[in-house]
Amino acid sequence: MSEPDTYNDIRAYEAFKRVRNRLRLHYPHEILYRCITDLNRPDANSMERMRHYRPWELLLLIKWTVIYGEYTSPDRHHLTEPDYTKLVNLLFQFGADIRMPDQYDNVLLFLRNMAFQEFWLQENARNANLARQSILFRVLEPNHSLHVAFKAKTGVTIDEFILLANMLLTGFLTSRKEQFVTENWFSPVLKEMTADSIRAFLHSLSKDIQSLRQFLAQPAMSRLSKAYEFYEQTPLKRYPLFLDADRYFTYSPIVLFHALHSYVFDLLREVDPSAFMDRFGPIFERYIEKGLQYAQLNFVPESELRTIMPELNKVIDFFVVDQGTNILLEAKGIEMPPIGMLTHLPDVVRDRTKTSIIKAIYQAHETWSILRKKSSVGRLTLGEGLPVLLVTTFKDLYIGNGSDFMRSVASDLPNDLAARFGQDEIIPPERIYFLSVEDFDLLIEAAHKGLSVSSILLEAMKADSQSQTKRFVFRQHLRALRPELGIPQYLEREFETVMNRIKQMLDEPPVVSG
Repeated sequence: MSEPDTYNDIRAYEAFKRVRNRLRLHYPHEILYRCITDLNRPDANSMERMRHYRPWELLLLIKWTVIYGEYTSPDRHHLTEPDYTKLVNLLFQFGADIRMPDQYDNVLLFLRNMAFQEFWLQENARNANLARQSILFRVLEPNHSLHVAFKAKTGVTIDEFILLANMLLTGFLTSRKEQFVTENWFSPVLKEMTADSIRAFLHSLSKDIQSLRQFLAQPAMSRLSKAYEFYEQTPLKRYPLFLDADRYFTYSPIVLFHALHSYVFDLLREVDPSAFMDRFGPIFERYIEKGLQYAQLNFVPESELRTIMPELNKVIDFFVVDQGTNILLEAKGIEMPPIGMLTHLPDVVRDRTKTSIIKAIYQAHETWSILRKKSSVGRLTLGEGLPVLLVTTFKDLYIGNGSDFMRSVASDLPNDLAARFGQDEIIPPERIYFLSVEDFDLLIEAAHKGLSVSSILLEAMKADSQSQTKRFVFRQHLRALRPELGIPQYLEREFETVMNRIKQMLDEPPVVSG
C-alpha cells in the first residue's frame, strides 16, 4: 500500500514527518544506542515503564532513524536527554494521529491491530517456544529438504542453530545479562563446532547500520503506509542483533527471543513460502498428534478418516470424541501475510484467510456431513449434538472465535454454509475456535492434568457469550481456569535436553571480550 492515499494516511504521514525531521537533527548512532539502552532495561516491559516508553514505539524509532537519519550533515547535534524525550513524545503523538477505534469497521479489527503490535512484547520468554522449534525441526534427517535449505541459507545446520540460539539467549535473558557478545563469547563450544559455524550463525542474525539501512529501505517495507507501520511487528526481528565493530548488541531481549524461537520456521518460509508450507504441513500435523497422544484423547487421524470417507477429496486432520463431545480438529501450520495482520479492512482479512481458515471451515463441514450419519468412526462412538471445530495455526491470527470472525470479517459465510449443508447441520459459529499452537499446548497440558477438553470448551463458550467475561485469544480462557498451568512434559524434556547439551559444552563460563 502506498502512502498517502486516504485521509488517515495523510495524517499519519504528516505526523511521521515531524518525527523524521526531528531525528535528522542528531547522530543516528546516538539515537539507536539510546533506544537500545531503554529496551534492554530489566523493567523495559513492565506496565509502569510502558506508560512512558512503549517498546513498539522505540523499535519504530530505531527503524526510522536507520532509514531516514542524517549521516553526513555537519549541523547535527549530540543527543541530550531532553532531545530524546522530545522524540519519544513525537512517537506517542504519532500514535494519536493515526486511525482511531471508531474509524474501524468493527472493534475486532482494531483489537487485532493492537494485539499484533503489543501482545508479543508484553510476554515473557518461555521454554515452551524454544522447545517447540526444537521438536519440530531439530530431528529432521540431514538430507531432509528443509534441513538442506536451512544450511544453504545460513551456513549452519538446524541443530547447530538451535544450540547456539539457546546459548545466546542465556547471555541476554539471565540475571547476569551481557551488554553485548563477540565471536569469542562462543569459544567454549569450539570443541563441538567450528569457528566458521559460529561466524555464520552470527552473520545470519545481524547487520551493521549500513546493511541494516539497505534491508529496511527495501520497497516492500518503505512503501508500507505509515499508519500500518505503527502496528507492524518490527522488521528488526529478521536481524535481531546490531553489529558494531566486532560487538553484537540486541535491540531488545524480547525481540531476540521472539526472533529465535520461530527463526527456523520464518527463514524457511522466507526462502520459498509455497514449497515450505507443503513440507511443513505434515511436520505440524505430527506435532499436533503428539499432543493428542500425550493427553490420552480418543481420536481418529486423517489417514483413517480417508478410508472411511473415500468420497471426499479433503477431510479434517483429526476427529476427537471427548466425554460425548464431537471435536473436529484441523491443523493449519500457517502464518498470515503481514498485510493481513495490519489491515483495517475486513475484505483484506477475509481474502488472506480464504485458503486457510475459511477452507478449514468448509473442510470441517464436508467431513461432518458424512460423519453425522454414522454411529461410530473407527473405534470411536459418535457423541450427540453438533461438533466443536478447533482450527490450530502455528501463530496467532487474532481473529477471535467463530462468531467474531463471521460477524466482523466473513459475514457471508453463515449463509453460504447453510445453503450448501443445510441450516440445521452447520456448526454454530460460537462452537468454532481458532487456536495458536501455544493455545493448543496449554489445552493439551490442561487435559493431561485432568481437565476434560469438552469441559474447557464449554466454559470458554459460556464465558464468550457475555461481554464481561469474553476473551480475545483462547489461552486466556485456560489461564483463567488454571493460572498455574505449565507446559507439556514433552516440551520440558526437549528444553532440558538442549540445555544439558549446552552445559556439557560449557565447562567454563563464556568470556566477553571488550
